[in-house]
Amino acid sequence: MVPDLDAALDDWVRLGVGPWFVIRGLAQRVTYRGEPCEVTLSLAPANSGDLQIELIAQHGDTPSIFTEFLGASGSAGGCHQLAYWTEDFDATMAGIAEGWDGIDPIRELGG
Repeated sequence: MVPDLDAALDDWVRLGVGPWFVIRGLAQRVTYRGEPCEVTLSLAPANSGDLQIELIAQHGDTPSIFTEFLGASGSAGGCHQLAYWTEDFDATMAGIAEGWDGIDPIRELGG
C-alpha cells in the first residue's frame, strides 16, 4: 500500500525491480467494516525472482481498509497483504484458520 504509486514505482525501479504492469483507475466494489463501499485503485504488480510485489494506491479518501492502513502507517505505506502459491489449498486454509486472523477481509461484490 503506497500513498503515491508513481513515486513508489520510481523507488522500486531504482532497486532493479520490474517490468511493472500498471493498471490505473480500477473501480472496485468491496466491503469495509461490514459495509459495502466503492473505491478506485491504481495498482502495479512486478516479479523479482520468485517474489511478486504489488503496489496499490487508492484514489480519494473513501473510508476503506486502504485508507485505514495508510492512516495507521503515518501515510508512509507498507506491506498490506501477503499471498503465496500452495500445493494443498485445503490444508493451507486449515492452517491459516488455526493461527491467522484477518483484520477485515475485502470481498469483491462484483464488477
